[in-house]
This record gives sequence, C-alpha cells and structure tokens, in this order.
Amino acid sequence: MVGVWPSFNKMQKELKLFNGTKTSWSIFIDENRYTATENINEVLINFSNCKFLEPFHLVILSCLIEEYFLNGIHVEFIYGNFTASVNASGF
Repeated sequence: MVGVWPSFNKMQKELKLFNGTKTSWSIFIDENRYTATENINEVLINFSNCKFLEPFHLVILSCLIEEYFLNGIHVEFIYGNFTASVNASGF
C-alpha cells in the first residue's frame, strides 16, 4: 500500500512493506521505484506489517532505499512506535 500526502511543506510517500513471495515483492518494489516526476522529498518505509524478512526482501529493499537516497530523498523507517531516518547528510 502506498500513500502520498503533504505534511508541513513536505511531500511524503509511504511504502507499507509486507511478507510476500518473491514475485509479489518484486512487483511491489518495481511499482515503487523513484521517478523524477514524483514531487516528494521524503519516503516513509513502514515495517509494521512485516513479521520476518527473507534475504531476498532485504537485497531488493536496499536497492530501493539507495535509489531514493541517491536522489536526495529523505528516507525514514517506521516499525510500530520506533522511527529512524537517513538523509543526504547521513543518519
């Protein structure tokens, strides 16, 4: 599930991760790759619905995170009440 909304002069995109097959996961990642036409400056990666991530989940997800990061998009991770973030200046 994906949502894009303005928040305090930010355009955010939320990616709600899930446990799924390699095929469903690959489709999800492909549909959520960074595009220059998106007017966002922050992506929220929500792990709240994930119980366990397989190695193939992590490899593909790391590529997606790097793609946003290299394009100057602030990346924030959410799991329940815990949040952590990465931006162009580091953690």
